[in-house]
Amino acid sequence: MKKSTLIASALLSSSLLTGCAVVDDLTRSWSYETGIDVSSEQMESLKDGKSDKSDVTRIVGYPSKKEIIRNTEIWYYNYTFIPPFPGQKNINRATVFEFNDKDILISHYKTASKSQDPLSQAAGLSD
Repeated sequence: MKKSTLIASALLSSSLLTGCAVVDDLTRSWSYETGIDVSSEQMESLKDGKSDKSDVTRIVGYPSKKEIIRNTEIWYYNYTFIPPFPGQKNINRATVFEFNDKDILISHYKTASKSQDPLSQAAGLSD
């Protein structure tokens, strides 16, 4: 293979990779995102019956909402992501942590809600 073909090939490859990064950056900058998206790794590192409030705060941060129902304190970490382009899924979910009266984690889970944006639904682009 000629040297010029190799150079052209390398330039094309790097511009394609750079192009993908630019599109990803634009998608992120044009989207709406708020709240705390708790990762799978964070969820797995917290154990029911063993972790406590300080563990959750250290690993995830402070919750967006707290409430007490009977002897259970519930922490909510809300997360919303609205992509900039029609046809992509909106994400609106909460990660929930429940603690007993001794501040020990008794349950943690995610609510899941992915939905099509209203404009895509109106245009007939929904699933």
